[in-house]
Amino acid sequence: MIVFLGTFDGVLEALAEYMHVDQVVSQQGKLRNAKLQWRLQNSGVQWGDVGNRAEFDQWVERQGRIDLCVVAGFSYILRQPFLDKCGCVINFHPGLLHQCRGPQPVAAAILSGHAEYGVSVHRIDSEAIDAGPIIETRTMPIDYNKTYARNYQAIKSAMAGLAGDLFARHGANDWPQGENW
Repeated sequence: MIVFLGTFDGVLEALAEYMHVDQVVSQQGKLRNAKLQWRLQNSGVQWGDVGNRAEFDQWVERQGRIDLCVVAGFSYILRQPFLDKCGCVINFHPGLLHQCRGPQPVAAAILSGHAEYGVSVHRIDSEAIDAGPIIETRTMPIDYNKTYARNYQAIKSAMAGLAGDLFARHGANDWPQGENW
């Protein structure tokens, strides 16, 4: 079973292009690509929105074995009972983990005056926030002549591109262990 958790539709679209997605769980109202949602639901993907942590925990309790869980733009910490159900959990993080962890990495990079920012893809192997072995990163220069929204969109586009490259190379059970940092 392949599950997507999150709100970054570019990563979900790339995943669905290369693998059959069984379930999508989004935070209520945050995945706004209605065409993508309609297309996936019509192809048999189970779709669920969770409005709070308790609803997500209830969803977790109902799950069996998950071969691959792809996370992109999901704000709830994945607790050990969920991780124990998963063969592999991959997170697409809109920042360079060695520089900017947490919920606002693009803003952190800009406010810190970094010359570049990027995307990190890493395994989630514990409840620790934005920890785990890094599979791949991509960097790009920050364009201080553009707005935050434009820089953030550039990161989301880079994330979708990296997702497509990674999903084309790796199946549900063929993900590298990554490197500790």
